[in-house]
Amino acid sequence: AVTALLIDGIQLGDAAGNALIGTIEAGVNDLAATHRIVVDASAPVVETIRVTETQDPLTLTVNDVDVDGYYKAGTTIAFEVTFDEVVTVSLGDAAPVLNLSNGETAVYVSGSDTQILRFEYTVAENHANTGLLEVIGIAERSSSISDLAGNDVTGDIDLNQLDYSLLVVDTRAPRGELSESFEGVVTRLDDVITVTLSLSEALDAATLAAEGFEVLAVAGGERANSDGEITTLTGGETVGAVVPDSLVQIDAQTVSVVVRVDDLYRGEVAIGVAAEGVTDLAGNALLPITPVIAKHCGRYDRACG
Repeated sequence: AVTALLIDGIQLGDAAGNALIGTIEAGVNDLAATHRIVVDASAPVVETIRVTETQDPLTLTVNDVDVDGYYKAGTTIAFEVTFDEVVTVSLGDAAPVLNLSNGETAVYVSGSDTQILRFEYTVAENHANTGLLEVIGIAERSSSISDLAGNDVTGDIDLNQLDYSLLVVDTRAPRGELSESFEGVVTRLDDVITVTLSLSEALDAATLAAEGFEVLAVAGGERANSDGEITTLTGGETVGAVVPDSLVQIDAQTVSVVVRVDDLYRGEVAIGVAAEGVTDLAGNALLPITPVIAKHCGRYDRACG
């Protein structure tokens, strides 16, 4: 600490000859009493990066909060980057970004003059899919991110700083294939048909209900009434139903269901699934599936072989 003020051993004074009081007392007239001086030569350090599902009050972005880490095209992923000290963002022509492992970027949106900066990334149809989207760096571009002393943030990100374990970008619609247990063998009155749906990726089982399976007549099939009178159908009429409580999820990509064809119907039946409403874990809708064709003999059938 500075305790006295002398120049070459000469006491200073004013024009009237009054000697300058050169004694400096700690806490009274030293610099610490009038100014806060901090020497800071350290760059701000990223402590954690997490994914948030809250809405930013400035951008009013509606995040996808229903998928627990799975994001499809059109949804926005928001990252919160926490530093070890307050940072200031000075914006230039291009805002700072987070570099992502799929080649895309999350753009800075808010948080200057706090310890937490928010970046947002909206998934598009042509973006690369990834099983775990990682933040791999910070790029200031023409802007700057610095602490109160003016030290710029370092752009390196370590995996240990990522405070999330599930972040999947999935822009692909799932595909499915149906198979049936009789494989073309004609079914009789008491037979039931087990239908298996196999998907190209994990299914959101909550979006699939037994009611989504359809048992429809193929054109030329015949249906009898209780008097045995036969009507030829044009195709598409419902001629069967799912057996109650028969829907079973075998694994993440496979479900099965048991269907029964009406005993007054004979001919081919198309067993399908209504793709509308069925999605993968990211919310991508199932692509249309080709129905599986089965054959059935009805109660009044004399010639079905």
